[in-house]
Amino acid sequence: MNAQPGSAPLPVPPAATRPGLVLIHDGIDPAVLHNAAAEAGDVALLPLNRAFLKALQQTWSALCGEGALQGHRTGIGSDDNPGHPWYGVTEMEPDHFVTGCNRILTRHLLPQAPTAWQLGLLDQPFWSEADAIGFADFILSICPDIRLVAAIAPVEEAAQRFAARNDWDLDVAKTTVLSLQDHARALFAAHPDHVRLLDLGSDQPLSQGLADILGEAS
Repeated sequence: MNAQPGSAPLPVPPAATRPGLVLIHDGIDPAVLHNAAAEAGDVALLPLNRAFLKALQQTWSALCGEGALQGHRTGIGSDDNPGHPWYGVTEMEPDHFVTGCNRILTRHLLPQAPTAWQLGLLDQPFWSEADAIGFADFILSICPDIRLVAAIAPVEEAAQRFAARNDWDLDVAKTTVLSLQDHARALFAAHPDHVRLLDLGSDQPLSQGLADILGEAS
């Protein structure tokens, strides 16, 4: 809601001691990630809820974006009809919402500490290029210092995982995995300064790949 006259503005959270990192993957065994983090050293893994982040992203799009949801801010009935799904949204201040999202991310979901890296884990396959880039636009808008790491698993391994999880034909799963990996690469192309690709199929141990990315972010 709008701040009342004379009230203090919402405080801007202090800068994190280290930039937050979010590892985006598509169902990789958590035990594998935890083992790699332990070997990389001083890395704490924090699971992130994709449904919660998606809801924040949708509200951010309505308040701050230029997409279709922007029209709901002034949609018919949004001001005077409590039954309208976006009732009251015109009373929200976009800047305050962004500040609140920043606080949620940097103080609660990914609280940073000077002695250890906090690496958020997001099990989030991006079903389209726009979906991937839209998520990055949202995260980087509310927290410009954050870094995203998109894990690229070996196609055969990922396809078997998708086929088992969704009861799909293996060929269909392979086609899907290739598309998802293209979307991850598009994410990197759109935000090369904030996104890193982590190749899980290389000869390099996963722990070393994580350590290298953390070293870059230091």
